[in-house]
Amino acid sequence: MEVKVLIATPERNFGEQISQAIREAGYDPLFVQSIAEAALVAQDENCSIAILDYNLPDPGTSYLATELRSHIQDLRIAFIQKNDYAGKQVEINRTFDIDLPQPFFLPDLLEVINLWASEKKTDFENVKTPPEPAIIPAELAWLKDVNRA
Repeated sequence: MEVKVLIATPERNFGEQISQAIREAGYDPLFVQSIAEAALVAQDENCSIAILDYNLPDPGTSYLATELRSHIQDLRIAFIQKNDYAGKQVEINRTFDIDLPQPFFLPDLLEVINLWASEKKTDFENVKTPPEPAIIPAELAWLKDVNRA
């Protein structure tokens, strides 16, 4: 199962840099530059992880996070915040799973994505399937009828 990572930032170079690093790490990045586009892509592509930039225009990153969570309950969201914005968003809105101050160390972001992706794989691997029905040989077919036994 391929992990799709939504990257929403209005800054093209920044988004392409993150996309390239995520692609090299083995994930499928989906780069968008607007809130409307992000909402559509996240739902259509069934994203597992979203990276949202504080620079998104109104109605803003908090609105987008709430909107995405209303449609994809198990979506993990990383919020990339401006340095002077640190702490303010966390107190107001707990819709983000992690806040990364900008500038940040790219391997830190990849470590978070790897952790979240491994959680998804583990959840998928732990799904229990019902056992196959027992095959009863013809000579023991009478066991199928409980009333005769």
